[in-house]
This record gives sequence, C-alpha cells and structure tokens, in this order.
Amino acid sequence: MCFFVATGAREIGKLLISRGVKLQYILDEGMTIFDHCIPGVDEAFAVVGTSEKGFVSLNLTVRLPPGHSSLPPKETAVGILATAVAAIEHTPHINMFGRGPEVEMFSSLSPLVNFPVRVVLSNLWIFSPIVSRLLSHDRATNALIRTTTAVTMFQGGVKSNVVPSSAWAVVNHRIHPAQSIQEVIDYDTMIINDPRVETQVMASSTPHPVSPASDDTFGYQTIRKSIQQVFHELTVVPGVLVANTDTKWYLNLTEQIYRFTPVWNRREDIPRYHGNNERIGIKNYEQTINFYYHVMTNSNIERVEVHSHQEL
Repeated sequence: MCFFVATGAREIGKLLISRGVKLQYILDEGMTIFDHCIPGVDEAFAVVGTSEKGFVSLNLTVRLPPGHSSLPPKETAVGILATAVAAIEHTPHINMFGRGPEVEMFSSLSPLVNFPVRVVLSNLWIFSPIVSRLLSHDRATNALIRTTTAVTMFQGGVKSNVVPSSAWAVVNHRIHPAQSIQEVIDYDTMIINDPRVETQVMASSTPHPVSPASDDTFGYQTIRKSIQQVFHELTVVPGVLVANTDTKWYLNLTEQIYRFTPVWNRREDIPRYHGNNERIGIKNYEQTINFYYHVMTNSNIERVEVHSHQEL
C-alpha cells in the first residue's frame, strides 16, 4: 500500500516505474460517505471509486475582421461563439448508464431502499432506461452517468464601441469511463456545426480503467473493512469518481487503484467542495484519522477481521 501527496506525484510515479516497483493496491483521495444525497436512499453509504473520469479542456475560438460598432456585421465573433457555447450546454452528451461502474453501484444500493425501488435496482437489466432517465434529472447523479460539460471561461472584446476581432471560451468536460477524448471532441464539433469555431485541446486525461471490487480483491476489501470498522458496518459500494486524482501517474504500478476520502456528506455539503464554507466536523476528522490507521494496520495482515468500536 502507498499513500501519495500531490507534490511531485509525477516524479514519484516515474521513479517507482523505473525501479520496476509493483504495488498490491493504491488508495488515493476520492469518493466519500453519502447521507441522504440520492433520492430514495435513506441510509448512509460509502462509495469507493474503482475508476475515475477523464477530462478534456477545449478552447473554442472565433476570429473575424474587427470594426466599429456603428457599422456592425450581421454576426460578430462574440455572437457566433455564444451560439456555439449555448448549443453545447443545451445538448448534453449521451447517457452512458450501463456501460460503467455506476451500474454496480446502484445495484449494490438495492438493500438500502424501500420495496418498490428495491425491485427496480435489483433488476437493472429491465429497468435501466427508466433509472438512467431519472438519474439524469439530478445534478449529483447525472455526473455519474455521462460526460459532463462546464463552460468555465468566456472572453471577447475589450471596448464597448469596437467589434472584436476574436472571442474565445473554455469548455471543460469530465469524461465517462466508457468514452474517449476523441469521441467527446467529435460530439462537440457535430453539435456546434460551424467551421468558424476553432477547437483546440488545452489539456486532457483519459478515463481510468475499472479496478476490481470482488470478494477476493485484497485492496478493495481492505478499504471496505476499514470503513466498516470505523463507521459501524456502513454499506460500501464501488463507483466512479467524477473528479481527478494523482492516480493517473501510477496506473502502471498496480491494477488495484481506489479513490476514497472518509468524509461524511449530506446533500447540502456537496456544493461546499471548492465553494463557500468548505468544512469537516470534529468527530468526522477523528474518524478520518482512525480510518487511515485501520487501512495501514489491515494492509499488513493476511486476513482482516471485521470489528467495530468507538472513535479514538
């Protein structure tokens, strides 16, 4: 087992690979404990990320001759770009439910829901179309089932009476594990459908492979048992991390890569990430330390015996 920090992550990965190091498993930051975050699931549960989304940041640029605003052209660079951006926002990428680890996540949650919903989640082979449509209506669950789109920057013009010569915007996609970077770019190009809009990749990272989460997978089971030891038999399910971690530098070190942070989240806590009043409770902070103690201890024994106790 290895714990890594962000600083020097790439160099750490290079060094370990150059030495031929192979690890049993890796645990990085990632998914958390969710309490009343998904409609219909009234019990808390922990999600261990067995994969993570890729990303691509695209620069969209429109270039046209400049001029004075008193004699404007029919279309300006800003207007053309705004139309393109609106088209991308209003036409989300296709629903990928059933083609990634999110299926196992929701089927594993079936014991936590009431009878009618339990039947649905236990038979996703029949009800997947209905479930995927419902998931797409919620901001948190929608991110699990498709490549998401966020327009994060927009710039055009420097003076109120001058028609600008160019306008640009940045679109950030978080890519579902079942899609590729090129598929995302091709989809955007099709939706924009305007050759005047230039597309350039600023940065990208491919989605990660899905790590195993079976009963005999040492890494996953060690993390699961450590969670249950500290959080008292909490249900643990595999899932996909919608953000990105430093595990991209360690993909060649092991097939067992997991992403979990032992933070307890309710629905109102989700917007706090990188937002206002980001915080962690005192008890949860204690549990976090306790969790990592158990992970390190359990990683050094042949068989992990599940037990439960009070916090440190």
